[in-house]
Amino acid sequence: MTAEELFTSLVPLIAPAIEERWGRYNGCILATRVAVDVARYFGIIARPLAVRAIVCNSEFLLGVERGETTVEEMAAHDGYAVGVGFGRDPITGLIGCDSAHMAKRHNAWNGHLIVTAEGIFADFSIQQAERPQRSIITGPGIIGLLPDKQAWTVELEGGAMVQYRCIHEKTFRTAPDWAKASNRAQIVAKLICHLNGG
Repeated sequence: MTAEELFTSLVPLIAPAIEERWGRYNGCILATRVAVDVARYFGIIARPLAVRAIVCNSEFLLGVERGETTVEEMAAHDGYAVGVGFGRDPITGLIGCDSAHMAKRHNAWNGHLIVTAEGIFADFSIQQAERPQRSIITGPGIIGLLPDKQAWTVELEGGAMVQYRCIHEKTFRTAPDWAKASNRAQIVAKLICHLNGG
């Protein structure tokens, strides 16, 4: 099994498996760690990659082409974008706060985590940015070639787009969803069993 085959199989499975175990979908750190662990079982070396992502609809992209620069200009033409991994401090409201500050004060992380293996990437929690009413349809996950650069874009259904940008951030490794095996063991076992035909 290749990484692409595995990741493609996991796209529709990871979020429901997490929801079944925890009653909610915890987001990128747990989803990525589950994918890394399942990949290890199948002999695939998968690694986490910290990024930030901006997801925007086609109207937003047209607004950029027209030279629109304000939220008001974009909104006038139904342009819309969602940032993923730009942590907001719940006390101050500031966006993009220092990750160490966020982790200490709010048990939060200022980034978005995806998984990479064999020259491809998979984002198993991008659906948090989905806004159907704004023509942003992500589906449960995105898989694509991992370019040899720090930023890349992926086109979505209906002309929407995701722009990923790598960040040099490792504090996610201290989060319970990454570090605590009991948070994911049952999920990983269930997915492995499913993928083995059980």
